[in-house]
Amino acid sequence: MDNSLSLYIHIPFCISKCDYCDFFSIKCQDKKIPDDYIKALCSELLYRKKQYNIHILKTIYIGGGTPSLLSEKQIRFIFDFIRKNFILSDDIEITFEANPDDINLSLLEVLSGCGVNRLSLGIQSLCDDVLKFIHRRADKKKNLDAIRLIREKWNGQISVDLICGLPYETEKSFLQAVNDIIEYKPHHISMYSLTVEEGTVLFDKIQSGKIKYDYDFSDSLWLKAKDVLLKSGYVQYEISNFCRDDFYSRHNMTYWSLESYIGAGSGASSTVYGNMDTVRFTNTDDINGYISFWMSSPEEKNIPQQTEFLDEKTLEFEFFMMGFRTRRGISREKFLSFFKRPLPSRFLEVFEQWKKKNLAQEKNGYFALNSDGMLFLNRFLEEIH
Repeated sequence: MDNSLSLYIHIPFCISKCDYCDFFSIKCQDKKIPDDYIKALCSELLYRKKQYNIHILKTIYIGGGTPSLLSEKQIRFIFDFIRKNFILSDDIEITFEANPDDINLSLLEVLSGCGVNRLSLGIQSLCDDVLKFIHRRADKKKNLDAIRLIREKWNGQISVDLICGLPYETEKSFLQAVNDIIEYKPHHISMYSLTVEEGTVLFDKIQSGKIKYDYDFSDSLWLKAKDVLLKSGYVQYEISNFCRDDFYSRHNMTYWSLESYIGAGSGASSTVYGNMDTVRFTNTDDINGYISFWMSSPEEKNIPQQTEFLDEKTLEFEFFMMGFRTRRGISREKFLSFFKRPLPSRFLEVFEQWKKKNLAQEKNGYFALNSDGMLFLNRFLEEIH
């Protein structure tokens, strides 16, 4: 394995859980993240460095949960530790997720001082009725105030998250929100069509009939909002992600390009690609158990994690699934390098059919679905397997 890779750090703490969220997180007491969690996290980082001979970090992404709940002292501690123990590439991308309600000048100064150069801001909606219903902390005013402050005082990139079709959202309110946000010219916008996940509060409300929900509305609204973004100069470089110029997420491209990454923290996942095998492991979501283990003397055989070794069939499926999420698509050369064999004849046959339907294109050795073709990615994957 190459001794350079990407690092994801999971901060699984929130003040409250949003109704639609199925990411692993818990409510933190007194709005404070325990210092022992940070110490355990650093202990795991040291172990993973030795375990996988990691020297250089290409990207760092701190997500959650709500990383912006970290104290300024904790933020500095994490980055001081990383710089002491790893080499950061000269052009490293360091992303930090933040709740708009936590944005202030002091936090921005701390993040800048730590080398963070990309902020990911969870806006989701600018409709107060929607935000209140799903239990977001920030209302429309706080969301816009946060974006305004970042644009005025932040020298790095800004990415904004939006979700189409949340309950009580209307076509008018969401398209107005997209236009309002575009006025601030964020470098990057992630826009998702709402997926109602089983086990979430929102799923239970819909299943019980407490609220009525039109699943088709989310998809149709996404298509209309996508047109607004494209007409405003944003490029759809991945199914749900848009950027101006070349301000795409390099960290997320690691996932979509099947490059190795380490996930540190309770509930975090890692995938390490090797010449002979590929391993994927997910840390325990028992936070107390995570802290207890990594604060002691860790032994590899006892690490509280779920481990999976990916076979070639699984890797091939993921190669196509992840690659065709992106505008760039997949290349002959990378497939040959990755699997030591040429692209399957079945894939080439199906791809030619999609080209004739004007849903796909081949250019400079890359095979890609166009914007219309991406809408039918699942069908494409079924046809090539």
